[in-house]
Amino acid sequence: DVTRDAGLEVFGWFTAAAAADLDRDGNADLFLSQYCDWKPEFESGRFCGDAKQGIRDSCPPQDFDPAPDLLFRNSANGQFESVTEAANVRADGRGLGVVAGDFNGDERIDVFVANDAGNNHLYWGGDSWPLREAGLAGGVATNEYGLPEGSMGIAVADYDGDLDPDLFVTNFELENNSLYRNDGNDFFQHMTAVAGLSGDCFSLTGFGAGFGDMDGDGWEDLFVVNGSVYHHTGQSPYRQPAYLFKNNQGRFQDVSASGGSFFEMRHPARGAALGDLNNDGALDLVIVRQNEPAVVLRGTQAPKRWLSIELRGVGGDPRAVGAVVSTSYQGRQLARWVVSGQGYLSQFDTRFVFPRDADVDEPVFVRWPSGTKERFDRLRDGRTNLLVEGEGVETGPAS
Repeated sequence: DVTRDAGLEVFGWFTAAAAADLDRDGNADLFLSQYCDWKPEFESGRFCGDAKQGIRDSCPPQDFDPAPDLLFRNSANGQFESVTEAANVRADGRGLGVVAGDFNGDERIDVFVANDAGNNHLYWGGDSWPLREAGLAGGVATNEYGLPEGSMGIAVADYDGDLDPDLFVTNFELENNSLYRNDGNDFFQHMTAVAGLSGDCFSLTGFGAGFGDMDGDGWEDLFVVNGSVYHHTGQSPYRQPAYLFKNNQGRFQDVSASGGSFFEMRHPARGAALGDLNNDGALDLVIVRQNEPAVVLRGTQAPKRWLSIELRGVGGDPRAVGAVVSTSYQGRQLARWVVSGQGYLSQFDTRFVFPRDADVDEPVFVRWPSGTKERFDRLRDGRTNLLVEGEGVETGPAS
């Protein structure tokens, strides 16, 4: 354990983390989201729950002060130094989810933080510090009425096919989940109702969520897992259903009834991760439940022709966080973004599965975090293709 020697020995209620090169020096820095300033002595003399029935339960987050998120710069020698103040990282959030990636196409790493019972934070990245916090200006701090929500899980994908990465955020009970459409100009529009996602999960507490092409048609579908955190409120049951939504060209349809037996039952679900576990081209799900065994769901709808893409960057971040992978399918361009941190306290498979046309082998294009653009040809169907930075045909210079 080299935590202390690396300068990362911190104490607090830390939740999610994202590792990405935020200052463009070639090394992956570390962003940590922190929840509440809780100490054991806070519980002395405090009772949360139903006193009449003698049911003790979790205290709401509003009872505790927010705890600051932290940002550590990777010094490339096994050492990390805190740049939290220099980077202008805010201290007024109760962070439960964090994701890092390039959300506005400027080849800089941005960070989105989902906060519980407070405004979400969006940091636009640059070449160095400080980061520019623009949650309110960017449209992702609150719901469509300007009200903060109990945000937890985060999903990233181009749900509407306009080649910009959009954000989906799960929220607390009696709040709709939030779908934020990226307009390509540093602003996100709240599209939950327009996209058909309001109402279904309103009474539920959303945790894990993720986009993925579950049926191999090239459109990113959506899953959401739910579970209450309270036993006494009576507003909703502790065990709650999960949802599966098919993406019909930018509008979602509840297809949970055809998703298998897991979606027929109720669960105290929390984290969830998406990936092709058995390398058959169909996306699988791993779901963690509170005080119950984890669940693995095997996907069964692989495209007739498919390929899997894994990236390897050069330099200090071989995962290539911030890269964009694209190809064509049925005359439409598909894009996937390499991010760090996604879902709720989870990390998805870093490989991407793309469907392929029946009689055309379309090339795959990669825009690396450095800005270099490359084309890769002669890729093999039905398996993972490792694309290494610098080994493709360069199609554009770094910016």
